[in-house]
Amino acid sequence: MSDDWNIDVALRIRRLPPYLFARINNLRDRKRREGVDMIDLGMGNPHDAPPDEVVEKLCQAAHDPRAHGYSQSIGLPNLRLEVTRIYQKLYDVSLDPEKEVIEADVV
Repeated sequence: MSDDWNIDVALRIRRLPPYLFARINNLRDRKRREGVDMIDLGMGNPHDAPPDEVVEKLCQAAHDPRAHGYSQSIGLPNLRLEVTRIYQKLYDVSLDPEKEVIEADVV
């Protein structure tokens, strides 16, 4: 891989712990290399198609206009509270985190 793709990752991201399942897989692989006989009861991947009834219900849900749109959730309480603090600090605007702040996905 070329060194042209050097991405500076934020410190808060670098401080995140390793992904749990990656750690488990690494431990499993290391034990297998050490010759430990084991049965992996991990998540696995499906290899059979779902029953026709399940596929039919999925299709019905996908065609239902009520299944599309934004979630009804107003977001995480601590995130909404932090938004009010930032608006107060930066713009001297007071907001009620319960009534005036909604967390939304940004595309």
